[in-house]
Amino acid sequence: MRAFLEDKRNIVILLLSILFLIKAPQEGKKFVFWVAYGVSTCTLLDLLIHNLFIKEKPFPKSAIITGFILSGVLDYNQPLFILAILSILAIASKYILKFKNKHIFNPANFGLFIAVILKLPLTWKIEANIPLIIIIGA
Repeated sequence: MRAFLEDKRNIVILLLSILFLIKAPQEGKKFVFWVAYGVSTCTLLDLLIHNLFIKEKPFPKSAIITGFILSGVLDYNQPLFILAILSILAIASKYILKFKNKHIFNPANFGLFIAVILKLPLTWKIEANIPLIIIIGA
């Protein structure tokens, strides 16, 4: 358990998962599919890039977080291909836009930046449960 808690990405994934589960019954099946699609697209693309070009196979925790953030902020009434394109751009930016072998932009922020440029509607649909965020953050 201690090793799990030492990696902050695990805590963020846990928090986003809980917040998603709180919101899913209110938003319905379309929202659940939208978020699952966003998380899956980011995760699978990250795994593909690692397998083809990097040859190491770490668990794609940051890709899961990126998928949650993109699909949680981008309005889920948009066409599915919009989420796919933004997910691809976000994950690809991690490997293409680099300086001194480190990515310049947070991938989720990069995807949302592109969404803002394209004037796509953004809404934070994953529940913002402040007490839960404070408890997990502490």
